[in-house]
Amino acid sequence: MVVAMKSDGHLPKQILLTCDTELGEVSRHFDAQDSFDFFVEGKYDGQQVGFDFLNQTASDFGAKMTHFLDVYPAKNGLEKRFSNLVERALNQGHEVELHTHPSWQFDERRIFMFQYSEDEQREILAHGIKLLQKWSGKQPLAHRAGGYGADNRIFKLLSEFEIRFDSSYYFRYRNCPMEGLALNKTQAIEGVVEVPITVFDRQQRYAPGFKKAQRTQLDLRMGLSIKEIEAVLDQSPPGAILVFFFHSFNFLQIPFNSKTRKFGKPAIDRQLMESYRSMLKMISGRNDCSFATFGDLRMAEHEPFFPKVSVSASFSQKIKSKWQIWKGIDHV
Repeated sequence: MVVAMKSDGHLPKQILLTCDTELGEVSRHFDAQDSFDFFVEGKYDGQQVGFDFLNQTASDFGAKMTHFLDVYPAKNGLEKRFSNLVERALNQGHEVELHTHPSWQFDERRIFMFQYSEDEQREILAHGIKLLQKWSGKQPLAHRAGGYGADNRIFKLLSEFEIRFDSSYYFRYRNCPMEGLALNKTQAIEGVVEVPITVFDRQQRYAPGFKKAQRTQLDLRMGLSIKEIEAVLDQSPPGAILVFFFHSFNFLQIPFNSKTRKFGKPAIDRQLMESYRSMLKMISGRNDCSFATFGDLRMAEHEPFFPKVSVSASFSQKIKSKWQIWKGIDHV
């Protein structure tokens, strides 16, 4: 897919659909095959709403999905399944890039890349790149650190491995210690282009005169409406790269009690599945936007930007959410 110049001479807003395709940290102590079925393939209750659903739905609207694939659990009989996953994605025209959750192969106690020395990170990257090259027959173009947990050392290391893009930077996120990067703007460091997670200012109105600002990414699981996403697109400059965020288990509601370390009964989130379709339909119908992948991104000069969106919010829902957090109940 080539991002074409608009008739007015401006680049369109470039829409990157990115998916962290992974088993996830919480699945470590479960059967590996079952975890792959559930967290990657999205298999539940006789249906499959993960990897293939994300890809096929994107294809239906002329889009391609970029899978940041956590390759590090590829052991104990799982390597063939990972290889098959990569083959399926590429055959469908989608993109597979490197996602680093090093704790699966290296140290369970250190789950973020920045917790490792440069030499250790070099070893982690070499291992992941070797696997992706083996399965895909080509060099990965991009990298994303698990949990956004990379610091500025990652740029030098990615450059050594000739990886052209990173997409780990999440503005002021607690697990992301990167410094000196622009808000919602690409920039080159050590020859590597940082394509940051797109964030916006979500102003939640609870009552007249009472609101709370929340820095939010373009992730449907945050409860975003199509109107909110449209507002973000409207406020973004021509040529901007907007990074949308998914997980391979995006459409499964997975209650998890962080205190007992136990899962509740999952459910398929059909409303979210429909929101995904509606979002893609809306974007595909805009003449100022174009779906893109890392392989065809074009860099445009623009100032950092921070869209602001105002939404109604519920006090009762907020209290319920706080109560669940206090009880240790969360969703993966």
